[in-house]
Amino acid sequence: MDTSRLLNYSHLYYFWVIAREGGISAAARRLRLRQPTLSAQLRQLEKSLGVPLFHRVGRRLVLTEAGQVAFRYAEEIFHMGSELLDALTGPHQLLHRLHIGIADSVPRLLVAHLLRGTVQRVPNLLPVCAIGKHTELLRRLMSGTLDLVLTEQPPKSPSVGRSYYHLLGEFPLAVYAARSLARRLRARFPQSLERTPFLLPASDSALRACIERWFAERNLTVHVAGEFEESSLLKVYAESRTGVFVMPIVEHEELIKRYSVSQVGVLTGSQIAYYAVTLERRLKNQAIIALIECAKSFSRSLPHLQL
Repeated sequence: MDTSRLLNYSHLYYFWVIAREGGISAAARRLRLRQPTLSAQLRQLEKSLGVPLFHRVGRRLVLTEAGQVAFRYAEEIFHMGSELLDALTGPHQLLHRLHIGIADSVPRLLVAHLLRGTVQRVPNLLPVCAIGKHTELLRRLMSGTLDLVLTEQPPKSPSVGRSYYHLLGEFPLAVYAARSLARRLRARFPQSLERTPFLLPASDSALRACIERWFAERNLTVHVAGEFEESSLLKVYAESRTGVFVMPIVEHEELIKRYSVSQVGVLTGSQIAYYAVTLERRLKNQAIIALIECAKSFSRSLPHLQL
């Protein structure tokens, strides 16, 4: 070991907090330090490494490519430090943390099933979940604060900014409505949907694209009665007989039990895909491998759920 180039871990910790908090001001409040002091510590770290770790975009600090590498190492170093403390002062089992970003459009029932299956397959796994918008979660993945992102948004190319998309499964879609409305629409489905009030997901969602494509293929006109970014609000609103809506059939059991709705019919030939996005093309993280295997197994088991 070259002791003349030992890393100052205090400086590295300050850099790590700045990156996690999104800027020097927020990090200074978190650390209870003055901003000039924190800025000076960051400059010393950059000088010792010989590379800039941030560049400024407007008022925001954004990690450089070197900064992203340093941040990933810092994440691992300080998480290992936390695990060391747990091992020496807490229960005598090391926990492996898996930081998962979950796009708010991904069905919670699917996520819960995947987490349960993964925890059963990987000993001492601690899932750490964050829910948010697709673009924000990808930014956090690129910065190293997440290990993977679960999303419905398809990749624009096989790799996007060094991120790789792994298919979890493709799930059939079905139409649901309040029970009395569903009974009326079921007889002449799908023609009965013509000009029926529809409650749709946000216009930029993959589910919305699937719905509109299916209607266009059948020359049916969608009458939009509402648009919702939050699917739970859409489901509650649909209970009041204000319209019909489409959900992945993976949510069928929860929809029937929790909401006063029934299935109208299945969108034959239409499926929605979900992906795990990682920074690895060839996966090495055993927890991520287990999660993807669990998803594919679950996807294969679904056909018997179609009504």
